Amino acid sequence: MNRTSSFVAFVAIVISSVLSCQKGPEEIEEKVGAFTGEATHISCRSARLSGKVALSQTTSDNFSFGVLYSTSSDVLPDDATRQEATEVDAQMSFTVDTGVLEPETTYYYRSYIIQNDEVEYGETKSFKTLALSSMIQTLDADNINPKDATLNAMLDLTDCNYSSLEYGFELTPEGGQTETLIANNLSAKAFSYLDENLSHNTGYSFFAYVKLDGIPYKAEPKTFTTASIQASVTAEVSDIKCISATISGRLDVQSEGSFSNSAVLYYSSSESTLEGLESNGASRNVYIKEDGSYSAVLSSLSSSTSYNFVVVAKVDDVEFVSAIGNFSTLTFPIPSSVDLGLSVKWASANLGASTPTEYGGYYQWAGIEDISKMSMKLNWSNCPYHTGSDYTSGWTKYNTKSSYGTVDNRTVLEAMDDAVSANVGGNWRMPTIDEWNELLNTVNCSWTWTTIDGVNGYRVQSKKSGYTDNWIFLPAAGYRTGEFLSYGGSYGYYWSSSLNTATTASAFNIILKPNDFSVDNYNRYCGQSIRPVME
Repeated sequence: MNRTSSFVAFVAIVISSVLSCQKGPEEIEEKVGAFTGEATHISCRSARLSGKVALSQTTSDNFSFGVLYSTSSDVLPDDATRQEATEVDAQMSFTVDTGVLEPETTYYYRSYIIQNDEVEYGETKSFKTLALSSMIQTLDADNINPKDATLNAMLDLTDCNYSSLEYGFELTPEGGQTETLIANNLSAKAFSYLDENLSHNTGYSFFAYVKLDGIPYKAEPKTFTTASIQASVTAEVSDIKCISATISGRLDVQSEGSFSNSAVLYYSSSESTLEGLESNGASRNVYIKEDGSYSAVLSSLSSSTSYNFVVVAKVDDVEFVSAIGNFSTLTFPIPSSVDLGLSVKWASANLGASTPTEYGGYYQWAGIEDISKMSMKLNWSNCPYHTGSDYTSGWTKYNTKSSYGTVDNRTVLEAMDDAVSANVGGNWRMPTIDEWNELLNTVNCSWTWTTIDGVNGYRVQSKKSGYTDNWIFLPAAGYRTGEFLSYGGSYGYYWSSSLNTATTASAFNIILKPNDFSVDNYNRYCGQSIRPVME
């Protein structure tokens, strides 16, 4: 038995039951009729229409009934949509769901019954679908920051029949392309979308949409403008030396969000304006830490010179500029000479020291900058004139071995790489290993381990006739390697200007211990003391 036959049999049973309860067999009247009921479950895109039918007790397989509906009040069969009913209740009442309707539109409908090609219609009634806003509305955006904002919408799917669902927003920046943002958090008739890819200080228009079975419905648009980025940058100078100074400060971003940060430090001894510093000054990229702080050491400056500086920071593409600062480098201590009756005169103090007992600075071999307070970790990667991964390769100057790098056969520091010549000038320079050996010779000088003003070191006194009253003090200043100062106050380490040609990677130096003073050689990246000499 097919579906129609089953339905007809069911209807016949219902009719028989209803009629037998109301009248005796002799009173049964045969009639056919269609009665239009009310429209319910009205939404912006659908409705449920009802009706009732009356059938003769004797029925045939050739009948159907349901509802016709149209936007025309005529509700003509050829121009209307027919929704056939599939079931009735005991009172012969039925309901049908419309197909997809247009929002805020008046529809006319009437019930019908067809039996043996005869049609009966019920009265024509009407209803109006709800406005689209009853289903979906664009709400104001909130939590608006420079790079993100939350888009909000209302979505009420009550009485909306559908098989597939998609909802979200379409967002358009000023002068830009529209982007579709699909949401997935519908709850309590509302949904939202947090967009974290916005541009600061930019106007946006957006509207909510919903797709039911692939059919889109768009709500009215709203607008908002992202906030501008709020930040500030400071720059202060500290640890001012003869040829170096430290610039430090903080980039403080007050805006909410995650931003890309960068900064450039500009400095000059001649420019004093922002434009001049950026155009003609020296520059250095500044590393901004996670907490916004930074610190940069300016080196290779000129002593006794006034400098202006400024830090220009970028938060995304917005520039923030510190106040222009100023500092003057110190005058490099000019050593006094002590004549010990030897081939050269020796300075009374270490390079960078003002008194004989001060340690002074620490210098890498062939480096002219005092690295005593730099945060750099001394190793082969920052060794002057070296680019290799270890000591066996990558040498670009002061090398006699082809397997180690570029061969120039220079074995004594040139003036440009001599820390004394570069910082003090005049006739002052670093001593050669031969000049150190002359000083170390106990025939020429006496060496006495002693303590002066609480500082350990060697008192070196001349034995040369006419110079026996003259002496110098070499403090045990230790040496820098890695990140730390080693043996400060215990041993002394002093560079010569002479390369150790046996290895290229080291240069000759002097090591001072309480019971020993001798020539040695050390890796060129180490930081050691320097005692100047002059002809």
